[in-house]
Amino acid sequence: GYTDDDIYLLAASNLPNRDATADLNALYTAITKWTVQQGAGRDRPVTLYLVDHGDEDKFYLDGVRGQVLRPNDLDAWLSELETAQPGIRINVFYEACFSGSFIQAPQSISKPGRVIVTSTTGQSLAYASRNGAEFSDLFLTGLRQGSSLFNSFQNAAGPIQRNFLLQQPWLDDNGNGIPNDPGDGQEAARR
Repeated sequence: GYTDDDIYLLAASNLPNRDATADLNALYTAITKWTVQQGAGRDRPVTLYLVDHGDEDKFYLDGVRGQVLRPNDLDAWLSELETAQPGIRINVFYEACFSGSFIQAPQSISKPGRVIVTSTTGQSLAYASRNGAEFSDLFLTGLRQGSSLFNSFQNAAGPIQRNFLLQQPWLDDNGNGIPNDPGDGQEAARR
């Protein structure tokens, strides 16, 4: 149900509907300026979907050109957006190897008001599929069917853990930086 105007696409290659080249400056601008111009706020959440290669405390926007996102930078940019738009709801989905390292301390993007979903732990690989990525394929299918973030996460996490023993998707939505703890899931269930 989203139009191209509702999506800001960064890519290293020249994809259709690409808004900018994948680099740190473009991501910063998209998070802190474009979202505000689009009217993001309490009633219009921001969803950031990061997918490509990752390593511990790193997301490669464009590794060839040295464009590497670190959790501290992302946390600072999201905090800047939250200051500009008090009460904004933020969802971050990170699909890559070692993606859970963005939840774990000391460099965590977890915070109350944010739903953070990663395709695996901070120490494990994430597996690609024929058409994308194993976790995202299932997770996005749940969202397309109208499920909440939490139900989509649960419905994707189970099969992933059965089929890929070392890949354990994580969710932190209470902001404590501890994934999949008993207090997680309430905020994601409302979104």
